[in-house]
Amino acid sequence: MKHPDHPWVLHHAAPVYILAFPETFDDDEIAQMYDALAHWWPQVRQPVITVVDYSVCRRADAWARRSDAYGTYAQRVAPYADKYLVASAVVVRDLLMQSAVRALFAASDRVRNADTLRFFQCREEAIAWASFELQGHRYKQRAS
Repeated sequence: MKHPDHPWVLHHAAPVYILAFPETFDDDEIAQMYDALAHWWPQVRQPVITVVDYSVCRRADAWARRSDAYGTYAQRVAPYADKYLVASAVVVRDLLMQSAVRALFAASDRVRNADTLRFFQCREEAIAWASFELQGHRYKQRAS
């Protein structure tokens, strides 16, 4: 499987994909990342998990104006993500960012099952959880 082509998307732990957001970014940069992911999703043919790392992001208020961009992206990839996205882990350092990210996901209706979304304070814990969830998902698939 080909990997998303964007510098923020780390694929060394694939099929656990890490979206490592920088401290600051503008609307064009986030649109480029969403475009890269949207072009990648139709190629996905196996279960994946995303670890979205916002740990260096400090401005929760900036997310309000980006919810439209995320919502548009989420609609574009829904047919593929609904089929192959097992879960998402989100790395945030404080409750304000966690609230902003929850609002972003809720506004887009992307996370339909709260069990598929977990928040962490460090990337390593999130990756460990994601790997465990992926193994559990594969086990369930084999058993059924």
